[in-house]
Formats: sequence, C-alpha cells, structure tokens
Amino acid sequence: SGYLLPLYGSVTTHRSMAEWKLPVDVLKDFKPRQRLLSSMFAVEGAEKMSLEFFPTGNAKQVDHKAGHCSLYMSLRQPGLHVISVSVGSRRKVLAHTFKGRENRGWTNYGDLKPLLVSSSLSITAELVFNASLPLKFGSLEVQETQAIWTIPKSQTAAFLKQYFCMTTPFALGGKSGIYLKVWPTGENENQQCAFRICVPHQGTFKFDLSIDSTSKHLEFAFTGAETADRGWSSFCDLRSTKNDIHISVRLTT
Repeated sequence: SGYLLPLYGSVTTHRSMAEWKLPVDVLKDFKPRQRLLSSMFAVEGAEKMSLEFFPTGNAKQVDHKAGHCSLYMSLRQPGLHVISVSVGSRRKVLAHTFKGRENRGWTNYGDLKPLLVSSSLSITAELVFNASLPLKFGSLEVQETQAIWTIPKSQTAAFLKQYFCMTTPFALGGKSGIYLKVWPTGENENQQCAFRICVPHQGTFKFDLSIDSTSKHLEFAFTGAETADRGWSSFCDLRSTKNDIHISVRLTT
C-alpha cells in the first residue's frame, strides 16, 4: 500500500487546463491500493491543485468495483469549483464546494484497460468554473426574471468544440447564485446539446429554457444544494450551427 513512485510523470499547464502524462508500462504493474500523486500545479483561476490516481482502484473503499481505477482531485482553495476531468478518452465533471485541503473524485472512475491505447496515459483537469473566472464565451445579459447568454458567430465554432461550458452566477427574481450549464455536443454518445440550470435555493421553481428556436418548460423542487441542477441531456442539436447562439432562461413564478 502507499504511494508507488510518488510524484511520477509530468504535469503541464495551459490557461485553465492541466495535463498529467503517465507511461503505460508502469501502470500495468500496479496492485490494488497502490497510487500515484501528481506534482502540485496551478491553472488560471486556482492554485495548489494535485491529482491522486489509483490505476487498479482504491480497494480500501467498500464501494470499489474490481477492475476500476480511482481518481481524486485535491484543491486547497475554498469555494465552489467545477472541474472537467478526463482519463484517456473518458471524461467526467466534478462539482464540489471545497473547504480547503481536501480531495474529491471517483472511487469507480471506470475500467482502465480500454483506455490504455498508446505508450502514455493522459489525465487532464480543466477548471471550468469558480467565482474568480470570467465568462469564457459570449456575454450574459440579466434582467429581473430573465437571463440571455449570447455566443457570437465569431466564437460559435470554438464553443461547439467544448465539452462543458457555464455562465457566471446571476440572480433571477431576487434569488442569487443561479447559473447555466451547457454541453454543446452532448454529455453522452447521442451528441445532442445538454442544458441544465443550477438553483442553490430550496423550493419549487418554474423556468422557460430555450436555445435558439428550441424551448422547454421546467418545474422542479430544488433541495438548496449549491451544485444541484436540473434540465435535459438531449435538449437540441447544435452541431450544424454557424450563427449566433442565444441561450435563455426565464423565471415564470
């Protein structure tokens, strides 16, 4: 048990993205509970981050599934952070309000064997959102009960290549901390745009959500959790869009 080859591999960073590369021939010899720790790194918007990786899984956890690798993100900066994490071609999103000097992630990230397709394994972490990051694409216009997120034509192609995008928090009807989450080309294999709204307040809320000409109505009893969201995995198809994209939400009650 314990770290095997601690601080192994190299971490490179660019803006809000960090990449940790590990040689595959080393990973194949790992035993359960043996782990690797990345060097500490900083990305745009956050400092003192690191990754902890169990190639054959953190078997100490009672819910660990045999054959699954485990991956955790350590972050000392307190506050809500949303991080898009990938191991090889498999990507997941971590949303957590860190309290400082703690880690969060997945005991069962997935089966590692299908991801070992080259001489090195790439593990990436992209900081998608925290309170210090500006809106990455377009502009956000907020009124009393409506917010409109506009992605201009000049940014459409880059926006559609992103796995996951968010607005900065805003207020509707006096309720602060609301934000929108969009997967432009889907969060699963159907490649339909996914659209969700996060409401960190307890109670039943009604919204009209739209992306361009597609509109849907949402009514849901939110729990008040800071990262609780609701929406659709298949909202519309944006893949052929070449014009401005208009994403809006209107609070109806």
